Amino acid sequence: MRVNPAGHTKTLSLFIVAVSLALAGCDAPNLDDPETFRNALTDALGSDEIEIRHEGGEELAYRKGTQDTHTGWYAQRWKAEQLMEHDEPLDWDASQPEPLRQLALFKDGSKDGPCIEYFKNSNTRLQGQYKDGKKDGIWREWDEKGNESRVTYVDGKRVNP
Repeated sequence: MRVNPAGHTKTLSLFIVAVSLALAGCDAPNLDDPETFRNALTDALGSDEIEIRHEGGEELAYRKGTQDTHTGWYAQRWKAEQLMEHDEPLDWDASQPEPLRQLALFKDGSKDGPCIEYFKNSNTRLQGQYKDGKKDGIWREWDEKGNESRVTYVDGKRVNP
């Protein structure tokens, strides 16, 4: 029986990537846990305190009106006028806060940690991890019908379809 060293190298490489991705997210808060999610949302600053600037192809979060980058949770909500643009009527009471659009953890202005994004109807759109402002690890993505797909990113680059 002849062993193909190239095949073993590819298998080992995939194993190393998988272990690295698993270890990378070990210390990150788990937004699937209701208590963690609730605490993150409570601690989050919103658009009234944070502004997102696009600099050098990167999204950076700053304290409004300053040059101070943000470290911590950021909660972005859909604006009422954006909700009214939706093709289908939304089950939203205007006396309530606008639905959540995004909850993300920032470090020194860059996304760094868990992030979850929602459609206007409050269904989850994306969920995954950022590392130094780039998508990293396994991302779960849903279309508006609720169909889920999984995509893996390494250093912001998609490594599988």
